[in-house]
Amino acid sequence: PKSAVFRFASLNNLLKVNPEVVRSWAAILNRVPNSELLIKDKRLASTLVQKRLLSLFLDHDIDEARLQFFPMLSQKEHLAFFDKADLALDPFPYNGTTTSCEALYMGLPTLTLSLPGPMVSHQGELINKLVGNEIFTTYSIDEYVDRAVELSSKRSLLEGLRKTSRDRMMASPLCDAPEFCREFEKLLLSL
Repeated sequence: PKSAVFRFASLNNLLKVNPEVVRSWAAILNRVPNSELLIKDKRLASTLVQKRLLSLFLDHDIDEARLQFFPMLSQKEHLAFFDKADLALDPFPYNGTTTSCEALYMGLPTLTLSLPGPMVSHQGELINKLVGNEIFTTYSIDEYVDRAVELSSKRSLLEGLRKTSRDRMMASPLCDAPEFCREFEKLLLSL
């Protein structure tokens, strides 16, 4: 059984976690008092990186006890990590791609913020659309924070999605390799 604590998570490259992302994540934590944020990245093996990231959250009144850092994990620990969290938070403006797909495959939905700009700012939106998770796409920072807070009170919805996530992903265009190859071949032949 899941803990009473609601756990948000980020498995993205820390280089995508900018001050605006931290400000948003801190706002979420401040509005969901019984919550924690789990952050996984190999760079967290550095004490200096941990201290820097922690200081960014402390600037927004987030107690250190509400943050858990995971530097290096074995493959088995990495896969188990997905069960520790209730909702993944996508960074912005550079969304996750592989990380978001992996989370969905493991049953963990990812809340994303789609912003005007290059494709990297819309990757999460596209992934969510392809698997039918449009509720996890937002279009402003305020909406992103509000939706995270709202979803933290909908554990039964999240648990239900967790049970069907892998099947929905496997049935989506994301995993239709033959169709992808046909489309790629058409593109190459048109050049």
